[in-house]
Amino acid sequence: MAGFLAVSALPDRLSDPPKYDLVFSTNDYPSTPVPITVRLIVKDRALGAQYTRPSGQQGPFGVWKKLFIYEASPRRVRQLTFGFPADMTTLDGTREEPVASAAGLQLDTTLPGILVMLREYGRGGEAEHAVLAFTSIVFWAITVVVALDLLDANMSMTGVALGASLLCIGWTLDRSPHRAIAGLVYFFGAALLLEETYAWLRREPAEILFLGAACGVVVLAAVARSRSLLVVGTAALVGYTADFIYRHFADNLGAPLALMVIGLVLLAAGAAAVRLNAQYIAQKPARSASRP
Repeated sequence: MAGFLAVSALPDRLSDPPKYDLVFSTNDYPSTPVPITVRLIVKDRALGAQYTRPSGQQGPFGVWKKLFIYEASPRRVRQLTFGFPADMTTLDGTREEPVASAAGLQLDTTLPGILVMLREYGRGGEAEHAVLAFTSIVFWAITVVVALDLLDANMSMTGVALGASLLCIGWTLDRSPHRAIAGLVYFFGAALLLEETYAWLRREPAEILFLGAACGVVVLAAVARSRSLLVVGTAALVGYTADFIYRHFADNLGAPLALMVIGLVLLAAGAAAVRLNAQYIAQKPARSASRP
C-alpha cells in the first residue's frame, strides 16, 4: 500500500496537469429502477439525453446515470445535475432533450478530440509511465505467486525466484526512463530474496550460505549504486549475526565475549555501509542526457 501511495504521487509532482475539462458518466449505484432507458449523446458539440421506452414495456427496467466533469484548472471532479425527466412515467417511444447542467459546455467527440483527450490525460512522460510500470510489476508478481501456489511449488523457492526476478527488473528499470521506481523494486526484491533464503536455509547445514546472499546484495548495492539494496543487505547481515549469537551462545558462559564480538561486527558493518554509501552511492554519476 505504501508503495502504491508513493508511486501514485509522482504524476502530480513531475508532470503538468491537463488543460481541458473532461466530462464522463457512470451508472447510478445503488441503482434506482426506472421505466425508461437513458443514453447520453453529443450533437452540435452539446450534451443531450435520449430517453427510450419500448412499446408495451411494463414495469421498471432501466438504470439511471450520474454525470461528472473533471475541471482541469482547479483539478477537481464535480457532479453535474442530471435528474429524471418530468414525463418519465408517461413517456412513450424515444425523446431527446439537452442536459441543462451542461448547457455551457462545448464537447468534442470527434477523432481529433479523442486524440487530444488521450494526449492530455495519458501524458506526463516518465511519471505516469512509472506508475503503470509499477502497477504491472505488482500484478505480475501476484500472478506468479498464485500460479506457482496452484502448482504446489515450494513457497520458499518461489520467493527466492521471485525476489531474484524483481532484482533483475529493478536493474533494468534503473537504466530506463522508469528509474523513479527502481529503488522500490530493488528494496522489495532484495527483502523477499533474503527473507525466503533465510527461511529455506535456517537450521540447515548450508545456513551459512545466507551470509553469502546478504553479502551479494551489499556488493550489488555498490555496483548498482542503490541505497535500497545497501539498507536491505546491511540489515540482513546484522540481523543474521545477532540471531546466530542468540541461538548458539545465549546459555553459554562465553555469551559476554560473544556479545562483545557481535558489537564489533555491528560497528564494522555500520562503518562499511557508511563508507559504501559515501564512496559508491552518494556520488552517483549523472545519467547521460542522450539516453532514452
